[in-house]
Amino acid sequence: MGNARPADPDTALGEHHDDPQVAFKKYEVARVELATRCQTVARPWGNLWHTADDTLVALRNRVFRLRAADDYSDLDWLYAARDTATA
Repeated sequence: MGNARPADPDTALGEHHDDPQVAFKKYEVARVELATRCQTVARPWGNLWHTADDTLVALRNRVFRLRAADDYSDLDWLYAARDTATA
């Protein structure tokens, strides 16, 4: 899956403001892609946070201790500002 960003649903609306049917179809496609990615990523993150496996807990804690407290780069695909020229 990588860090490729799903299309921005809001950009779809703005690009086709003159044709609501096209705008909302593009919005729907982009929104489904984004929602699918969110759901696909949520399960492994949930498993990581709520594991009872002592080894996985130790590895998870070590990885997060080595990161800056404000490093959310794993979620840039969802929350970082989008370049609307390429979204």
